[in-house]
Amino acid sequence: LARSASGTVTIEGATIATLTAQQVYTKPQIATVTALTSSSNATAIALLTSNDYSHTTTEATTLSNPSDTPVAGQSGSIFITQAAGANYTLAFGSEYDFAGGTAPTITAANAARDRLDYVVRADGKIEITAVLNLS
Repeated sequence: LARSASGTVTIEGATIATLTAQQVYTKPQIATVTALTSSSNATAIALLTSNDYSHTTTEATTLSNPSDTPVAGQSGSIFITQAAGANYTLAFGSEYDFAGGTAPTITAANAARDRLDYVVRADGKIEITAVLNLS
C-alpha cells in the first residue's frame, strides 16, 4: 500500500483510489442509512454525514433546514415511517423545493412508509421528489 501521488493510493503499483478522476466500481457502494430523531416538533438533519436517512415519526414535525452546508450534486433518500397507532404530519424548512411548489403530504396511516428522494442544487436549495405509500 503506497501513496503514489497527491490524492492517489496504490497497492503493488495498481491504483486503487484517486480523488481527481472518475471512479469505476465493480461492486455496489452501500451508504449507511442514518436515523433521524424528532424533538420539539423539529427533525434535525446534517446532509454531510450521509446520503440516506430514516425517520420514524413520534410527533408532528418539520424537517429542518440542514445544519451544515450541503454540496451541490449530493443526492439520497429520506425514508419516513409512520409510528404504529399514530398519524403524524411532516412539514419542511425553507430550503426544500417541490414540483409545482407544493410540499407532499406524507401518508397518514399506521406504519405507512414513504420515501423522499433529494438532490442538492448549486444554489444550496434541496429538491425533493416524494414516493408515497410504499407497500
